[in-house]
Amino acid sequence: MVRQPTPCHLPPDSDGPAPGKAPAAMPGGGMEAVLVVEDEAMVRESVVNQLEALGYTVHTANHGPGAVVVLDSDVTLDLVLTDMVMPRGMTGRDVAEAARRRRPGLPVLFMSGYAEDMIDTPRGNLLLLQKPFRLTELARMVRVALGDPSQS
Repeated sequence: MVRQPTPCHLPPDSDGPAPGKAPAAMPGGGMEAVLVVEDEAMVRESVVNQLEALGYTVHTANHGPGAVVVLDSDVTLDLVLTDMVMPRGMTGRDVAEAARRRRPGLPVLFMSGYAEDMIDTPRGNLLLLQKPFRLTELARMVRVALGDPSQS
């Protein structure tokens, strides 16, 4: 079965570029493995479909404790993409800390539907993908998180 990316992260009035405007260039995908941590099933499925369409291998967890199980396993991971606000007592920041303890150097990209100033986390090197987002923005931010110099 071939999965088609689902654009459920597009705002309702965003069918594409405005008339007369060229679409944004799509950053290249990759062969890396991404752990997607998202409690909302429809959002998780959409992100997974989009990442797979870009060529990534995707592992999933629907909450923080599930992410820790994956982090403790022997699966190869190149990036954690985690929602900031989740149930079961672990926030995205907690997932990031667990990832850094278990796999030092593993990059983390956060996503959130909350306003950036409402997220209780230090700004420092925080990479945040604001929901809703387009496939092009997801692709670009994943490349940035993975350290792709062409996306800096």
